Amino acid sequence: MIIIIDGYNLLKQVMPDEDIGEGQRERFIKQLSEYAHKKKHHVVLVFDGGSYVRPTKEIKGDVQIIYSGYHESADDYIYRYVEKHKSYDMLLISSDRELRKKVAACAAVEAVHPEEFYRLFLQKLCCTPEQVRVNKKSKSLKTSQEENAEVDALMAEFSTLKPMPKSEVSVHEFREKRPHRKSKKERKLLTKIKKL
Repeated sequence: MIIIIDGYNLLKQVMPDEDIGEGQRERFIKQLSEYAHKKKHHVVLVFDGGSYVRPTKEIKGDVQIIYSGYHESADDYIYRYVEKHKSYDMLLISSDRELRKKVAACAAVEAVHPEEFYRLFLQKLCCTPEQVRVNKKSKSLKTSQEENAEVDALMAEFSTLKPMPKSEVSVHEFREKRPHRKSKKERKLLTKIKKL
């Protein structure tokens, strides 16, 4: 499967409070390459800008990195790429509604929100659940076993929180709805997500 990622869109979603620099981008590319190799996916990572007028490509491991250049946005490049490769099994990673809608209309390509992809990506990349801890409120991530007392204390605090037992959930929250058959589009997206 080809996974095409709107690079800065994803990084800004999963690192909202940080200025995304060369270090974060390189670390992410390295992890993405490990993931692509492990899952046998072809990953195309598209960033806005670059050093040249026209798009430039580089390959790092199993990831093809595209810088869109001065005259084109990453969204425009992604749309052209999808249009050119529409016969392939593809998945878009972006939260940009306009891009998702345009790509779906062009080639019926499904899209996954960056935070969801990043969570699945980290789960597949790491060997044990302890290596990835995600707190949805603070979006704190621990992706290694390196010692850092402050981070470890924060993670320990959140790991002691327990979910509310089902018996304490209100009847309205816990009411089961009649199961319905998923649409063809929903089933297709679920199939692709299972491949991640």
